[in-house]
Order: sequence, then C-alpha cells, then structure tokens
Amino acid sequence: MKKKRKKSKLKDSEESKLRKFLKESARDSLAIGSIPMYIIVAARSAVGEYYGFVYQILLAGAILFILSLFLKSQNHIARGMILFAFTSFFYNDKIFTTFASVILILVLVSLLYLKYNKRHILIGVIFGEISSFLSYYILKGFV
Repeated sequence: MKKKRKKSKLKDSEESKLRKFLKESARDSLAIGSIPMYIIVAARSAVGEYYGFVYQILLAGAILFILSLFLKSQNHIARGMILFAFTSFFYNDKIFTTFASVILILVLVSLLYLKYNKRHILIGVIFGEISSFLSYYILKGFV
C-alpha cells in the first residue's frame, strides 16, 4: 500500500511540476506581444535607421490603442500580430515568416491554455490585423 502511495505522490508531484512548467512557459511566450518587446523592436529599428518600419509599427500601436478604448481585447496577441506583419514584410523571407508564424501560433495557444477570454482573444486578433492593415496603407506612399 505504502509503495503505491509513494508512486502516486511522486506521479502527482511530477504532474504538478509539468503543469507549473507549462503555465510558466505559456506566460513567458506572451512576452512576444508585450509593450517592452514592442518598444525594443521599435528602438532597434530606429538605431538601424529603418524609420519607415518604425513609423509603421508606431502608427499601428496608436491605432490599436484607440481601438482598444472602445472594445476590450487581448492586446498581447494584437501587438504580436502587428510585429509579425511588419517584421515579415521587412525581412521578406519564407523561413523567417514560417518561424514567426509558429511563434504567433504559440502565443495564441498560450492564451487559450491560460484560459484567457476567447472573445477577447478573437477581438485582439482582429484589432491586430486592422491596425496593421491601416498603418500599412496610410503610410504606404510615405515610407
């Protein structure tokens, strides 16, 4: 009897560690859509003198901010979508775009795993797309 209890306790402990690891990893993946990451990408692009890129992501961020005043959304995925769109356009490389797509899907799965509101996630995806689209077309003739 005691051996079974020890095994089940050990198994429970391992499952608990796995759940803790998965939860922590999911939270870490949300950093891709964080405000500090957004600022880092903009700052690095400015240092590299890619001002058109900087203007696009800053305008998209401003549009996202305005949209989120009207409807609650999950802005980590929205900012991630914006960074995905503009970095993919910037690098124009299939391998990079594939890698960025996998990362973006990981962020989406992480939000679902962490049980964020599905409606807010969907609105975040839509807002990210709208912000990217508007920013791209507003600045298309200028950058």
